[in-house]
Amino acid sequence: MSNGNNTASSLNNILRLLTTSCKLPLADSLPVASSLVKSGLTRAELIGAKSQEELQEICPSLNQQQLNKLRTACSSSPRKRAATASTGSPSVTKRGRKYAVKDKDAPISDAELELPIVLDEKLIEKTVVSVNRAPLMMLFAASVLKHQYPTYGAGSHLSLASAAAASAARAKAKSIGLSRSTTRANGDEEAKEVPEGYRTLRAFGTIDVAIIRRGDNEGYWGLDIDAMEKQAETGSPEPEVKWIHPAQVRAYLVRSFGEKDLGIVSGAIELLIRSWEQREPESWSQRAWGWYMRVRPEIAFGRDGWGQRATVSCKDILNLRVMPEAGT
Repeated sequence: MSNGNNTASSLNNILRLLTTSCKLPLADSLPVASSLVKSGLTRAELIGAKSQEELQEICPSLNQQQLNKLRTACSSSPRKRAATASTGSPSVTKRGRKYAVKDKDAPISDAELELPIVLDEKLIEKTVVSVNRAPLMMLFAASVLKHQYPTYGAGSHLSLASAAAASAARAKAKSIGLSRSTTRANGDEEAKEVPEGYRTLRAFGTIDVAIIRRGDNEGYWGLDIDAMEKQAETGSPEPEVKWIHPAQVRAYLVRSFGEKDLGIVSGAIELLIRSWEQREPESWSQRAWGWYMRVRPEIAFGRDGWGQRATVSCKDILNLRVMPEAGT
């Protein structure tokens, strides 16, 4: 009987956390709370100790933003803050704010992060997928990065691609009046996305993203500017440096395309890049943004098109290939 009472108490506590701190509707919170408790995550600090990919497996219904909210809420308990203070974590300044660096999302094997890829041209040519613009942009960026920075590995390619897509999304949100950032919404031209002391990398076309070194040999991951700005908006007393974990990006792409279609679209983009890489080994990457713009889904203008799905023909991607020059 006591075990049943403990379970019910834990479930209520997790439900309270999801509906208040994470702002999830009760109907959405119930199955998530049940999954967490069944997995033994009965307290906030236990949830906060899990990596993003582990929580994604336990709570597949949560999207990236909701997972970020959950992990932020569960990582801000007094016990977690005390543990961090005792380790003397380094920090970085962003417009006068100190951000503690916490190594909660350790690098994982690049082999686990590789995207599926299909190079069968006949299959590619007859495939049409329904998707929205964000995951397609992300996939294009990851494919380009794979060729530009082959030594970084799949983890870097996915994280940096997500950072590039997020940067483009923030610019789009601002242009159609959906920006949540108070500084940029008020036209503060001095506001910077990149925290002081961090390097940037050209991830896709003309998009520069802030990066952080992850692991000894894995390369770089992109900073999660949205999560860091959210901390600033909520007045977090101990804001952390946030980065985009590649396992979460891979899971997002699989959900958006489906495993089979993801492999086919990846293959179409790969064949496109290979054709131009042979023709223009030094400058092909400057064309990548234009490729995406030509094949991206056709959606409604402005706010009505935000997040809207539409079709993408893989044959259209292949048609952007260039043939080798005569004699080469």
